[in-house]
Order: sequence, then C-alpha cells, then structure tokens
Amino acid sequence: MTHPPTDRRGGRPTEARRDDPTLVRNQPAIGQGRRRQWLVPAALLAAITIGLMIIALDLQTAVPVAGIVIVSTLLTAMVVVALVVEPTRRRNIVSAWLMSTMGLVALTLPVLLLIGQARPS
Repeated sequence: MTHPPTDRRGGRPTEARRDDPTLVRNQPAIGQGRRRQWLVPAALLAAITIGLMIIALDLQTAVPVAGIVIVSTLLTAMVVVALVVEPTRRRNIVSAWLMSTMGLVALTLPVLLLIGQARPS
C-alpha cells in the first residue's frame, strides 16, 4: 500500500505545499523579478556600511577594514551572480542569501567596534 508523499513533519502532501503562497520559497520576490530588484538595495546597504566603516577607521583599524573587504566581496559576488546565473529562481535565492549575509555583517560590525572600544587600553 502506497502513501502519498508528505513533508518532513508528516503533514500535508508535498504537492499542496509547493503551491502554498505563505511559504517564503513561494513568494513572488524569489520566483520572478529583475536583477536590479536585489542589486539596488544591496548596493545601498553596501554603500552605507562601507561609509560607516570608513568613518570608524578613526576608532580602530582591523574591524572596519575587515568589514569593508567582506561587504565589498559580497556585493561583487551579487553582481557576478546577477550576470552569470540564468535561472531566475536560483539567481534570486542566491542573491537573497548574499544580501542577508551582507545585512548580518552590517549589524555585527558596530557591535564588534563597541566591544573593542569598551575594553580597557
């Protein structure tokens, strides 16, 4: 006796989940859209982060330089993905991961700067 395929939790059949509009992987931003939908906000995030890290060079050197290198590398990777990866869905998923990583780096850098400044000299 064969059972219909189910998801990992034993819930609804996987066919029904593929069409579920509430799942993140089924959102229109992932399945369709243009390259600039990810590149423009990522470039703005990178510009703001790099600008703040340039200003922070007066406080420390290592953390801001590492942040500038990491954010620049992530933005460059996004441009490469936008130019090289052809399937829209795959390109948008990779771009979303790269931009999420860029945002995480942008949030982590000020915390590292504050920790470095709070330590006694």
